[in-house]
Amino acid sequence: MTDPSSSNATPLEEEEKTDCVPVLESWKYEEWRKKMEGILTSQKLWEVVTSEYERPRDATELSSWNDDRKRKYRTDQNENAKALVLIQRAVGGEIMKEVYVKLQEKIIAKLQEKISANKPKASDQERQSAEWFEKEKFKEPQMVELVATSKDVWETIKVIAVPTLSHI
Repeated sequence: MTDPSSSNATPLEEEEKTDCVPVLESWKYEEWRKKMEGILTSQKLWEVVTSEYERPRDATELSSWNDDRKRKYRTDQNENAKALVLIQRAVGGEIMKEVYVKLQEKIIAKLQEKISANKPKASDQERQSAEWFEKEKFKEPQMVELVATSKDVWETIKVIAVPTLSHI
């Protein structure tokens, strides 16, 4: 097993062929980015990394979609998951920890924004907020995509890795 913080490549096997996934070292970001772009392109995953795919707001919206739209969404989700696994395997442990911290901050902010948008706005807000919380905490959870996509991870890696290049 390769040390995730080393510059050695890790093997990727798919459909009886083996490619090597380069492991990112922060001072070699541009080289890593070019190799990863090639690998993701060869796996037909580059588009999902560089663009957003349509996602429903919640389970109700998803249930209203026609079968073709649902199939496209599931395909996009699968491609996103594949790209995310490749990217995660190609990033050293220390950099990935930083990525997770930054993404966690974004997810918490998004969740807080959603919670404050749903809070009652009336003058007796404290009482209503307590009632709202009691109702909401036992309610069936709605589907809310708070997970990071491969695009989110890719962009966060760039934010983390690129500033380190200026320190060389």
